[in-house]
Amino acid sequence: MTTRYLGEGETKPITATLYDGDGPDRTAAVLTGLTLGIIIRDRTEADVPVAGKASIVTALSGEVKFEPVATDFKAAGSPYRVTWTVTDGSGDIAWYPNKWPEQWIVRRP
Repeated sequence: MTTRYLGEGETKPITATLYDGDGPDRTAAVLTGLTLGIIIRDRTEADVPVAGKASIVTALSGEVKFEPVATDFKAAGSPYRVTWTVTDGSGDIAWYPNKWPEQWIVRRP
C-alpha cells in the first residue's frame, strides 16, 4: 500500500503511476482511450466528495494525477483511502491499485 502525507489545504498535484499486476511482473497500465476517476473515502469509510480533478498525464505509461482544491481534505477525516478508477468505452471499470487502496494521511500544518 502506498502512503502519502499531505497538509490540510494543500493544492499541489498528487501524481501516481497505475500498474497492472503486482511485484516484479507488474507493468504500467496503458490508459489510452480510457476515462479516469477517483474514489476517496475518509477514516469512517464514507465517500468524500471532492472538487479537485483527476486526469491522465501520460496514457502509455499509466501516469495520472489528482489536483486537489484547498477544501478537499481535512485532518479530521484522515487517513483517507484512495482508489483510482478507469472506465473504457463499454463501461467496464478497473480499479487501481490492484490490491489495497492508497492511504493519504492529512495533517494540519
